[in-house]
Amino acid sequence: MSQPVETTTAVSPTSTREFLVRAQPWTLLAFRCAVAVLFVLHPLTALGLLGGESWGGFMVAVSVVEIVLIVLVAVGFHARAAAFLLSGMMAFAFFFIHLPNGWNWLDNGGEPPALYSWVFLLLFVIGPGPISLDRRRLDRGDVI
Repeated sequence: MSQPVETTTAVSPTSTREFLVRAQPWTLLAFRCAVAVLFVLHPLTALGLLGGESWGGFMVAVSVVEIVLIVLVAVGFHARAAAFLLSGMMAFAFFFIHLPNGWNWLDNGGEPPALYSWVFLLLFVIGPGPISLDRRRLDRGDVI
């Protein structure tokens, strides 16, 4: 007599763990790029593009800096420094521009800056990951 064949479709914990480990670098790359695409719309509209109205003056300079920094985060070039600066800029926007208009961030428009501040702080702490220009420079022996 033959032995019964097990027909379970469950994935073993080992293969699930292996999948998650293999997926981490690609997921982090996708996360950086998705954040960049979503974030870059804000400074572009502040420059008067994409149907926005230009805020002029100092905000033009701030918007250009935000665009440069988010591109650095997306490609992973000096990503930690760029993420740190963006986190600080978004925290500043929340505390000094939105919060004076009331404590409810849904009413004062402060939800996006608060969320982006934490997202960029997370990217600063964990770094850009292995699929980045920073990692390529590190592998070449350059000083980061």
